[in-house]
Amino acid sequence: MLEYRRAATFFVFLFALGTCLSWGKEVYVGVDTGATGHGVLRSNGDGCFVLLPKHVVKDPGSISVVGVRGVKVAASLKTKDNDADLAVVVLTGKTSLCSADSAFASTESIDHLLDRSPSVMVRTVTENGTQLQQTVHVRQITDQTIVFSPDGGDTLSQGMSGSVLVARGQIIGMMTGVEKGKGVAYRADYVEAFWRRMQPQEESCRTSCSVELSELASVRTFERTQDNGLTRRTSSDFVYRLPENWPFPQYVHIWKDRLDVHNDLVSVPPNISVSGLSFSADVSDRAADVFVNVIGYDLSGHSTDTITYKNKVWSINLSGGQDPSSMSLRIKDISLP
Repeated sequence: MLEYRRAATFFVFLFALGTCLSWGKEVYVGVDTGATGHGVLRSNGDGCFVLLPKHVVKDPGSISVVGVRGVKVAASLKTKDNDADLAVVVLTGKTSLCSADSAFASTESIDHLLDRSPSVMVRTVTENGTQLQQTVHVRQITDQTIVFSPDGGDTLSQGMSGSVLVARGQIIGMMTGVEKGKGVAYRADYVEAFWRRMQPQEESCRTSCSVELSELASVRTFERTQDNGLTRRTSSDFVYRLPENWPFPQYVHIWKDRLDVHNDLVSVPPNISVSGLSFSADVSDRAADVFVNVIGYDLSGHSTDTITYKNKVWSINLSGGQDPSSMSLRIKDISLP
């Protein structure tokens, strides 16, 4: 998924988007290992970052960012996703390159835009800052990716990784590569969720840290069924990876149980319950380094428990619906000063 070229330094070239409705400022990426690609600038507080495909920066090298009017700023790799082909580069020098940015299109906007027209644009920034656009046609959509093919006799190249997919002026995806002549892009909402996970959290969480489970990476889902002829009991575990810098083990597990009664005479509705929540460094079924009681969740749609972890007292609040993707998790350090 890479295009190789000889270069002495890793460069990121910025192209200003002017008044165009987009997520931020697009960049051209060159690496001294020979890899090339693209990325997008994003700010967080006083920090300026480049979000791009992980494979473009998989090998270490000297990094600099060159923006409009030849502005050059030093940079370094901040983090990369263990599962997805995404990474974040942070600009370490003083710069105004991230003076403005905006968000990727929302899930609803992406679906609406693609319903209206399957033809979209791939927008690419060249090494000299020229912006190129190419018409493509969407062939497949999942909850994470968009697959598309070029128009007519056009082709897609491997060095286009990190280019943006645009529909009616809104960015709906970030290209990660080419497979069998077709382009593959992460959906914009999937990339946005990755960016939110990578943003630094307050170290103490004293003012509370919170996250929507729908924004977290779903790691694994377990399901075990026991059927004795009279009843069928199904136990499930939904495993998500927490944001970086949260004070608990890396994974949160949502436990659910379902009881179905076999009765040919009377229809008995299933009994579905959220039976537990746990934090663990392990992704195995219902791993629990730290267990949280969620009694009352099924009745009220929220539960709060108090636990002690690493000599601190924490309030853990779970709220939302029965589907884990609709749940919110909030933690707060309530230790005495």
